[in-house]
Amino acid sequence: ELQERLCDSNRQIFLFENGHALVGFAEVLLEEECFPDEDLPESCVKIIYFYIVPEARRQKLGSAFFKLIRAWGRDKKVALVEIEVPNYPIAVNQFLEKQGLELVGAGARNCYRAFI
Repeated sequence: ELQERLCDSNRQIFLFENGHALVGFAEVLLEEECFPDEDLPESCVKIIYFYIVPEARRQKLGSAFFKLIRAWGRDKKVALVEIEVPNYPIAVNQFLEKQGLELVGAGARNCYRAFI
């Protein structure tokens, strides 16, 4: 299940449930002009936080929840999804690649991006 709570006009909090247990959350930000200097669509969903409790990992729940966020973005007519994460732990970066995101900036923090 996916529940969302409106925080303000551009920020959303998603709570991830499996059965009756809360197993994770995400905070996302809708940005209308996130890439004004690049040749990219002007709207994106920036994922600020994405967290799945350790006990719920490796059950494909994270992938299912990530798909729901992307579907929500499509419903909002958003073109891109973006997330920035530390370059370590490697499993986080591998998870994002499995979700179809491309590494577009590397360093102490890695930036991943994909079309919704």
